[in-house]
Amino acid sequence: MMPTVSHDEDAPVSSEPPEMPAAKDPAFIAWLIAGCIALWLRWVFATNAGALWRDEANSVALSTLPSIRDVWNHLEYDSFPILWMLAIRCVHNLSGDSDFAYRLFGLAATSLTVIVLALIARDTPIRWPVFSTVLLGLNPSVIHWGGSSRAYGWGMLAYTVMFWTFWRNARCPNARNCAWASAAAIISVQTLYYNSFLTAALVAGGCAAVLVMRGPLCKLVYIVVPAALAALSLLPYVVVFRRLHKWSDMVTSDVTLGWLLQKFHDAVGTPSTIVFSVWIGLATIVLIVGVLSLLLRRKHALQPDLSFTAFSLVNLVFAVPFYFGFLLALKYTTQPWYYLDLMTVLALSVDSLLMPALNRKKYRIIAPIFALLYAAVFVAPVLSTITVRQTNIDLIASMIGRAATPRDYVLLDVWHAVTFSRYYHGTAAWDTMPPIPFHKYHRYDLVKRLLGKKDTMEPVFEHCAAALKRGGRVIVVGPVSNDGVYWTGQTGAFLASHAQNVGYARVDCKLPVSSYECPTLQVFDGWRTNANTPRQRW
Repeated sequence: MMPTVSHDEDAPVSSEPPEMPAAKDPAFIAWLIAGCIALWLRWVFATNAGALWRDEANSVALSTLPSIRDVWNHLEYDSFPILWMLAIRCVHNLSGDSDFAYRLFGLAATSLTVIVLALIARDTPIRWPVFSTVLLGLNPSVIHWGGSSRAYGWGMLAYTVMFWTFWRNARCPNARNCAWASAAAIISVQTLYYNSFLTAALVAGGCAAVLVMRGPLCKLVYIVVPAALAALSLLPYVVVFRRLHKWSDMVTSDVTLGWLLQKFHDAVGTPSTIVFSVWIGLATIVLIVGVLSLLLRRKHALQPDLSFTAFSLVNLVFAVPFYFGFLLALKYTTQPWYYLDLMTVLALSVDSLLMPALNRKKYRIIAPIFALLYAAVFVAPVLSTITVRQTNIDLIASMIGRAATPRDYVLLDVWHAVTFSRYYHGTAAWDTMPPIPFHKYHRYDLVKRLLGKKDTMEPVFEHCAAALKRGGRVIVVGPVSNDGVYWTGQTGAFLASHAQNVGYARVDCKLPVSSYECPTLQVFDGWRTNANTPRQRW
């Protein structure tokens, strides 16, 4: 029989050398400075982000359907499990549908993540989470998309809590710690689907920690139970995924690992590609440190707590392929926000595997120097990157609402309609390209029904012609070409043939606008039969 090692779950994790007072610890001072900067940057984003862009507006519209049953029955039209929708529903009920309330909700997620990182560090050999606070706290993708009114920031927070509870459960497997880990795992997977695959990686890490501590194999049951319960909690979503499958080809493509790695580079490598090199360099170092610690199989200068090393290293080794495997199976053309969870795994792993080694007296200055240099170089570029509005469609909707009359006709791409429907209160009629009857949230199924149909745009052309003939204007949100390809191209070709003039209206905005939703305005007026390209003016 294997010898067992008893653990007091309330006792601090053993580490060498003894901890110095916080006020004298350079790592504490560096962490405090980095943490304050991180919280300030999050506030800057929240107070400048402005109105909700289409993905955020989509979540709000869907989560505030008349009943929770309605939300469940339409859950496939958003990207998140039901818990996130219920959270947004609560914010709506408490705030009266205030944009700024949703901004504060996003701010809370990324701010609490910074705080939880510190709590985890105090319960592990990390002590002070210098690297994770810098890497996540000063990353524009995390600030921007983690702080948006979407589930990504709360998913990061849920993962950090899950990491913490799984480690406590691995350190001392018992019913109470298993219950806490189970609750964290269920909440985590019910916030963000991606976390289900990270749960599996944490199970692997927990099993490795128990084996390194030479605990009885029966204790592994406590490690597996939380993941099993989390998996069971996802079974009801089978019906959601079946409904999604009916139109999912509208949003999927044959993505490759190379594509995903490039998108991961884009998410991490802001505001400079140097940042990506820093992340990869640190990841390489911690892998070497972790492997050496496990191979030597003794407590030494590189790692004072071998079980925590095993937990963190195995979790990292499993999490990365699990995550990319999930994205390959998903087949979405991913964007930076898809990688926030993976960035959290990497940042936590750097702290978990490197900080214990750097807590020795002669190495204590390394982490603080890294933090201060990183902040000195990148805070200003990060600040300029996050000081943006999420959309300008609220300004466009307000502008059209003031200037347009019932004689005019407004057209926009179908994907911009979700935001426009939230903010437009004017008298001019409006429609989308292609014309669909619903605009509160994305209805890919309605768009799919129009694929391959002839004369899909004829009703739109009739409205355009009527507006131009009666002396009104056709106002197009977003550029249209005259190549005749797809619905916007067909509209552009029609207006180029029949409108007498085309102008471009300026949308005044004091801040830069996110490239994900920053359409322009084109205005067509006058009527001609089979005219040439319209004259440009304004």
